[in-house]
Amino acid sequence: MNVPDAVTAAFGFLAVAASVFYGASACSIFDVPTSGKRWPWKLHQFWLNFAGSAVGWIALWSLVPRVIGCLTQDCAREVTWSDVGVFFLAFVGITGHLPVAVVGLAFSVKEIASKIAGLLK
Repeated sequence: MNVPDAVTAAFGFLAVAASVFYGASACSIFDVPTSGKRWPWKLHQFWLNFAGSAVGWIALWSLVPRVIGCLTQDCAREVTWSDVGVFFLAFVGITGHLPVAVVGLAFSVKEIASKIAGLLK
């Protein structure tokens, strides 16, 4: 399905604006203390949260053409598990939770590896 240019432009503007918003405001939104933190930490937080939101918007955009196609013409599109997964990724990213989910997963893997290494001694 070919997405109209106006929809593409509006979606792109919304995605960039929302990603900048989460990049700049995530610490405030999620009550992460920033006092006493140096600029590299603040820049990292901006980048991490901006990127997490942007990934969510990109994931959502991958679903948009099919949705528009089904809304503008008759379709027999079935929802697949990959659609559900992409929608979940989009939702988690757009709502600002993707960075904490990824960081939490990374720390969990590190903890599990550490415990396994301790058991193997």
